[in-house]
Amino acid sequence: MSITKAVMDLEVDDDGRIKRTGNMWTATTHIITVVIGAGVLALAWAMAQLGWIAGIFSVVLFASISLFTYNLVADCYRSPDPINGKRNYTYMQAVKVYLGGRMYVICGIFVYAKLAGITVGYTITSSRSLAAIGKTVCFRNKGHQANCTSSYNPYMIGFGIFQLFLSQIPNFHTLTWLSSIAAITSFGYVLIAIGLSFSALISGKGAPTSIFGTKVGPELSAADKIWRTCSSFGNIALACNYATVIYDIMDTLRSTPSESKQMKKANLTGLSTMTIIFLLCSCLGYAAFGDKTPGNIFAGFYEPYWLVAIGEMCIVIHMVGAYQVMAQPFFRIIEIGANIMWSNSNFINKDYQISVYKTTINMNLFRLIWRTIFVIIATVLAMAMPFFNEVLSLLGALGFGPLVVFFPLAEEKSDATSLPEHVLWKAARVGKDGAVIEAVQNVYDECETLSQTLPSTEVQDCRSLLSRVLNVPEYSGCVRDIMHGAIRSVDMDEGVFGIAHSELIAKEDMQQLFEHEELGIAVIHTYIWYMYDTLMRGTELCNRFNFIAVSRINTTFITKNPTSVMNELVDRFMVAGDNTTPSLYFLPFNSGNGGHWVLVAMDLSRLMVYYLDSLPGDWSKYPSMKKTVDAAILKFRSKKNYRNRKDITWVRVQCPQQTIRSIADFLY
Repeated sequence: MSITKAVMDLEVDDDGRIKRTGNMWTATTHIITVVIGAGVLALAWAMAQLGWIAGIFSVVLFASISLFTYNLVADCYRSPDPINGKRNYTYMQAVKVYLGGRMYVICGIFVYAKLAGITVGYTITSSRSLAAIGKTVCFRNKGHQANCTSSYNPYMIGFGIFQLFLSQIPNFHTLTWLSSIAAITSFGYVLIAIGLSFSALISGKGAPTSIFGTKVGPELSAADKIWRTCSSFGNIALACNYATVIYDIMDTLRSTPSESKQMKKANLTGLSTMTIIFLLCSCLGYAAFGDKTPGNIFAGFYEPYWLVAIGEMCIVIHMVGAYQVMAQPFFRIIEIGANIMWSNSNFINKDYQISVYKTTINMNLFRLIWRTIFVIIATVLAMAMPFFNEVLSLLGALGFGPLVVFFPLAEEKSDATSLPEHVLWKAARVGKDGAVIEAVQNVYDECETLSQTLPSTEVQDCRSLLSRVLNVPEYSGCVRDIMHGAIRSVDMDEGVFGIAHSELIAKEDMQQLFEHEELGIAVIHTYIWYMYDTLMRGTELCNRFNFIAVSRINTTFITKNPTSVMNELVDRFMVAGDNTTPSLYFLPFNSGNGGHWVLVAMDLSRLMVYYLDSLPGDWSKYPSMKKTVDAAILKFRSKKNYRNRKDITWVRVQCPQQTIRSIADFLY
C-alpha cells in the first residue's frame, strides 16, 4: 500500500491534521455542556437580590454581550482572513497574533489565574454539597427540628485528599472518562433543581417575591444590598463564560462552510438555549424561596430526600471532574516552564517507574511535590473563605471582563496585517528586554525619512522601501507578492528529498517563518530546500547529508499504516546509494503534540540514531516512531545484505539551551 493511498484514506485538513467533521450542532452541544455548571446553582440567589426586572434583564444582557463578543472571537479563529487564513488553535494564540506578545502575557495571567481560582470555588461547592447530603440524611432520621449543622472543613479536607491522587495523573487525556461523567452529572443536578423548584411552586409552597428584589431594612443594610447586587452580576457573568474553550470547540468544525460562520450559528443557538435554562433555574428558584433564596439552590430542599441526595451527589461528581479539567492546564504550564528553565535537573525531568499490583506508574518528584502543594493551598484557601456566592462572583468578574469583553473588542479593532514591512522588520529584531540595537533603529529611521520624500505610489511598496535602505535586491517581488496574497510554487528536484516534488508557499507560511510561530510542513520543506540549494548542491556535503520529506513520515501516518511509512523510509535509503560510508539522514518529525518538532538523524553505516528535542525527555515519548525507524534501518540493511554487528543505538543530543529570565520570556 503506497503512502499516497494512505493519505487518501486518511483525509487531512489544510493544516495537515486529521479532517475535522464537527458542525454547528456539535458545537452547540459543546457550548451548552460548558456553560451548564456550578455557576447555575447561584442564579436563583442572584435573581432574589436583583428582583424580576433587573434579574431577567441582567441574564439577557450578559447573554447578548457574550453573543456579540464571541462572534468577534469566531472571526479571529483564522488570521488574517477569517475564511482562508492560518488557524489559531487557542484563545491565547489569537491574542498573540492580533494584539502582540505583551497582551499575550497579560491574557495568560488572567486565564491561568482564573483556572487556579476556580479550583478553590469547586472545593467550596463540593464541601457544601457533601455537608448537605449529611444534613438531608440527618433530617430524614431525626426530623427537621434536629440540629444537623456541621463544619465544611472535614469535607474540604476529604475532597482535597481525593484530588491529591487524581492530580498525580501526568496525562490529562487519561481522565477523559471522568470529564465525560462530570458533564453528564452537570445536566443532572440542573434539571433536578429546576424540577424541585417547579414542584414547590405548583404545590403552593412558593414564597413572596419582589420586582426589585431583597429590600433594605433591619435585616439588610444599604452597603450589603450594593455588595449583593455586585455579587449577583459576577455570578451571572461566571455562568455565561466559555471564552477559554471557544477555539477548542471551533477546532472540531469542518472547514465548509467556514468555521466562523458555523460558530456564529452555534453561539446563537447555544447561548439562546443557555439563557432559557438560566431563566428557568433562576426564576423558578426565586419564585420558590423568595427573599430567602439560598446561595446554592439545593440548600433549600430536603424532600424528597433521595432526589435531593442524588442532586447533591451529582454536584460532587461534577466538581471532582471539573477540578481536574481546570487544574491540569495550570499544572502543565508550570511544569513546561520548569522543564525549560532547568532542563538538566533530574528532580524536575526524571521519571521513576514504580510497580503497584502489576501496574507500572511513572512517578516524577517535581510533579508529586508541586501538585501536592497546589492542592493543599487551594484547600486551605477554601477553608479560609468558604463563601460560595462571593467566590463565584469574583471568578466571574475575573473572567468575563478581560476575556469576554476586553480582548475580543481589542482584537476586532486591531489590524495586524496593515503595518508597513519596515515596522514589522524592526519589531522582529526587538530583544525580549525591549531594547532595539542602534543599527536596526538607524535603518528604521531611514525608512521613515524616505517614506516622507517618495511619491505616494512608491511608498505603498513597503518592501521596496525597505530594500532601498538595506540596499538589497528585490528577487522579482516573490516575497512581497506572497505577503499580498499570492501563492508561489517551489520546485524541488530529487536531490533534496530523493524524489522530485513541488511545495506551495502562501501568506500564512511566510507569517509562520517571520513571526516564529508554529511551523507547518511547507515552511520546513522550503527551508531544507533553500539550505540544500545554497550550501550543499554540487559539493561533497551531498554525500554526507540527506533529508527525508516531512509530509511522508509523521505521527498520523505511522498510526494509520506503520508498514507503509517504514517502506517509504527504506525507499529513501535505497535512493542515496550504498550507505557504507558515514552519512546522516535527517528526519524532522512532527510529534503531533501541539505541533512540536523533533529532529532524528540516522547513521546507517554505524547503526546510530541521534535524537534532538528542545523539550526534556527522549525518544521513549514516541515509541511508534522509534519502532518504525529501527525496522526501516534493519530492513534496508537486509536488502543490501549488510551484517548487523550490533543493535541500533539511540543517542540524545542536547539542544542549545535558551536563557530564560522570567515567566514573560517563557510565554513569549
